[in-house]
Amino acid sequence: MEGNMTRLVFSLLLSIENKKDCAIDDVCLDMYHEYKDQIVKMQCEYAEYCGADYRLIEDHDYYTKEFYPEYRERFPYVTDFDIIQYYKIKAFETFCDHYDEVLFLDFDVLPGNKRANFFEEFDLSELFAIRQTQLPGEHGELEGLSSQYRKGLITRFLLNRNNFMRQWVDVFNFNTGVMGGTKKSFASLDYFDTLHEILPIINEHGFQQIRDIDKDLKGGSNIIYSNEIAMTYAIMKDDKPYQNIEYEWNYDIAKTDKCYLHHCQQHPILNFRLTGKDPEIDLWTGF
Repeated sequence: MEGNMTRLVFSLLLSIENKKDCAIDDVCLDMYHEYKDQIVKMQCEYAEYCGADYRLIEDHDYYTKEFYPEYRERFPYVTDFDIIQYYKIKAFETFCDHYDEVLFLDFDVLPGNKRANFFEEFDLSELFAIRQTQLPGEHGELEGLSSQYRKGLITRFLLNRNNFMRQWVDVFNFNTGVMGGTKKSFASLDYFDTLHEILPIINEHGFQQIRDIDKDLKGGSNIIYSNEIAMTYAIMKDDKPYQNIEYEWNYDIAKTDKCYLHHCQQHPILNFRLTGKDPEIDLWTGF
């Protein structure tokens, strides 16, 4: 670590009142609280390995009395889960005012069995670090395609709607479950200006076909107003530079822990990592 550089690893665990709008399944939500101490211990140990402080954000006055009411009034069509996701990025921005380098981990991100220091692997001084996924843009049927693909379709619409010089064909998604950066690299994204710009556009357009596909899925409504759509659009609309951390640093497609950071989004995967028990379930492992 250079000089007296300060580093932070943080996560977030806020209460959500309306669970039907939550993209996280109920079993995972229960496990977050049942195994909270174990998850915090694992994330904290990784922070210590990286020479960083660790913070877990839980319910507090600023979120409940200021941030949440502001977004609920300003954008009444987004869900409570959406607002929590916007808040994790606000927290990232705030922590960048107090630390030289910041790494955010979703609460279901656990260290894998490959060990390396995120802050040493990625130079965060200039470029924001995040995982990008690019997928082929031509599909006849949307049903059965991944949530990140559906988010990517909305982002592609936003990118192409007033762009007469370039039309995007493929779809992209930037996953915000693992993010690293500095005050300078985050500020370059203009994230919240972008978010406030696109939410009314998305709401006006409706994206009814995607809504119809998602309506019976857990948290399906969160696809439309996802924080990741805003992140992807913020980076791509002006070809802003970033560094792709690839899947080894945000691995979310199987129960293996052969990665640096394991994003355990499905409860069988989270259960496997926390208890060591293999549920012997056929997990989806593709796009």
